[in-house]
Amino acid sequence: MSVLSTPSPTTPLALKAGECWRVPALDRPWRLRRGVLRSLAADGSDAVGTGLLLPGDLVGFEALLKPPQACTALAWRDCELHAVQAGTPSDWLAESLAQQLRRQQQLMSWRHGPVPKRVEALLAVLCPEGGADPELLPTLREMALVLDTTFESVSRALGQLRRRQHRPLRTRWAPVRAERLPFGAALRAA
Repeated sequence: MSVLSTPSPTTPLALKAGECWRVPALDRPWRLRRGVLRSLAADGSDAVGTGLLLPGDLVGFEALLKPPQACTALAWRDCELHAVQAGTPSDWLAESLAQQLRRQQQLMSWRHGPVPKRVEALLAVLCPEGGADPELLPTLREMALVLDTTFESVSRALGQLRRRQHRPLRTRWAPVRAERLPFGAALRAA
């Protein structure tokens, strides 16, 4: 388990795919500049995934609530985050609310229809540049949680896409861990 000291608001934070970061209850949120994060319950448990965070999204707005809350973020891709320097807490909360509504609509659209179409839509967000490097994809279980299906269905859909598009679509194998973290995650606490 890797531990990260509290980053300076002027220093970018880098997370590798598969790492978890316990976002501290600081006085400002962070903005995701590159990568994809999955926000989780504050204790890092996989049971309550609170959504996906994409480039441009705010991370850690929970710190602005009364009382301040911590959150945990799992990097699905290599990520770079910067502390937000401008704005007020009310600006950040308003932006966070709009962001959450957009992500909820997106997640709900991924939970209906044929699984191969849902997997394709998720891959379009995870790999907008095309090819899917297996080190850059989440595990089957993680994708199944987001898509509200089974990991077997995700595996079949990836197999169909692989055959149809002749693309190397594999996911990382991640063993079960004793901690209550998502599969394949390494924890970085601030």
